[in-house]
Amino acid sequence: LWDKPRNIDTNTVIEFDLRTSPYTFLNYDYESRKQLITPHGLDPVLYGVRGEYPETLLKALDVIRVGEPPTHFTIFRTNQATDAHVRTLKPISMLRVYDCTEICGTIRQLKTLPGPHVAISICDNTDCITAMVYRETGRLLREVQHLKEGDTICIRGCVKQHKGFLSFNVEKIYACIKEEIHTIKPRCPICGSTLKSKGRNTLYCHNCNRKFNDLLFRLEQYPRLECKVLEPSPAAFHHLMMPLQRLFIRKPRGISPPSTPIFEEFTNM
Repeated sequence: LWDKPRNIDTNTVIEFDLRTSPYTFLNYDYESRKQLITPHGLDPVLYGVRGEYPETLLKALDVIRVGEPPTHFTIFRTNQATDAHVRTLKPISMLRVYDCTEICGTIRQLKTLPGPHVAISICDNTDCITAMVYRETGRLLREVQHLKEGDTICIRGCVKQHKGFLSFNVEKIYACIKEEIHTIKPRCPICGSTLKSKGRNTLYCHNCNRKFNDLLFRLEQYPRLECKVLEPSPAAFHHLMMPLQRLFIRKPRGISPPSTPIFEEFTNM
């Protein structure tokens, strides 16, 4: 049945995801309502689930229902979903085509292009480069549109060449955003009307005909810095990209071999 579409019960994929999260990941995209465990090509793989522990992955055999008879299962230890392709932080001036790395800098300009896609001009103290966020990234594209000029960000991704110029394809963004401060106009403590300025350190209520010292109403406000990670929708993840949820799974170094078989034949077939 290699040349036929995979017949996987989507409801059982969702059940498996809910029962095993956060120890499995990228099983289902709840935004696009698309299950992510079946291969795209015409190959002998029925489905594949990704996770932290072999024992958790084996639960898929009990939960996920399929419409064709499987014959074997295999468990692999791989570099998938590890960000292994991303090298250490690089200055923008040192970037070369095909580099997969991290860059940090300040947003100089954001521009929405047809698609829609977003082009971010990011600069450090060595140079500037255009970082591209494409429509296919889904959630990442929506969140990037809330960034502003002057925000400090670090970007993970890979360098491509387009029309003779280097650009940076964005996979993940670490952003520190200054929240905007909205100054609240002081109101009269007697009638509630908005107070107006009446010279230095003086506020005046036209309704009550009273003056107040503005020191009574002055509130020192400082911008709050909010730092967060922006990542794409699950369906937009590539093979090596690490989902944010994996950062919170603590695993000991030198994991011992799995206590379950890594290759086994379905004896009831």
